[in-house]
Amino acid sequence: MLANIAFVSIPEETFIVMFTLVLLKRFENIKVDRLMEEEISGYKEYSKIFLMQDIKKVAFMVILPAIVTNILRFFKIDSSIILLSCYFCVALSLLFLYRSHFKTRSALKVFLCTACSLLIFMLIEFSYVPLLLSIAGKSVADLNNDIWLNFLCSLPERAVEYSLLAYVLMKKASFSQLRLANIIFNNRFMTVSFCLFIGINFFFLLIMGKIIIFDQALSSLGIFNQVFIVVLIMIFPIFNIAAFILIIYHIFNKEEHVRYKIQENIESYVYDIKIFTENGKYSKANELINEMEADILKLYDISKNCIKEGT
Repeated sequence: MLANIAFVSIPEETFIVMFTLVLLKRFENIKVDRLMEEEISGYKEYSKIFLMQDIKKVAFMVILPAIVTNILRFFKIDSSIILLSCYFCVALSLLFLYRSHFKTRSALKVFLCTACSLLIFMLIEFSYVPLLLSIAGKSVADLNNDIWLNFLCSLPERAVEYSLLAYVLMKKASFSQLRLANIIFNNRFMTVSFCLFIGINFFFLLIMGKIIIFDQALSSLGIFNQVFIVVLIMIFPIFNIAAFILIIYHIFNKEEHVRYKIQENIESYVYDIKIFTENGKYSKANELINEMEADILKLYDISKNCIKEGT
């Protein structure tokens, strides 16, 4: 039971709790533009500080349902009751621990957001687990009774969940509110690259599916080895696509931050030039004009590159 709690239940409860907190806008404070500027970067360490403040609360909300659901599973309680127990454990503990943040009238919102997180979790799980069980020739009961097989089968799900969570948190913590669809489809190079990337991964899965399902290439191997190989095949495109998207978002966000810094500097130059000229310090004003010209050229180069990439 302890191994199942540590390797299966806690990771899945972490996603549910964290995604619920995101939906409830508990991470709205991790905005770069609200912090002291330290360096030109799209993200700050503040997000880690913010999480550290709530780490005990999050740990409690994760561990409680993980223990409760495993105890119920140990006593062979119906899976629907286990799911409801998980739901109420997360929602009620969230209401209790964040009672100062969520007023009485916000209770419905907490329950709805928790339900949405559970729904996303279930959709991700149901998208591949039946196929995986079919390939392995196992039932859900067999899966629950074999801790390491259960852990192995949960890896693709975790990859999707944590990629989604990473993207959402990155978007929350980012300097600008760039939209991924705009980044990809408003830029011809990015559109072609993304389509090629998706196509390559799609054909990879098709080929692997044919080899495994129709050609029965893994039939001579043991169940654990079969599942291990199938899980690796599933995880490969997930990590590829997730990494591609996150890198794109990070690069464009960093570029947006550079643009903002330059614009901010120009505004500062204009103000300082006005002060210097009023006081007759024309040499200082000329120095600032030269610096401002350099920044304007940088801004022009960034805009020109964006136009070139978009055509």
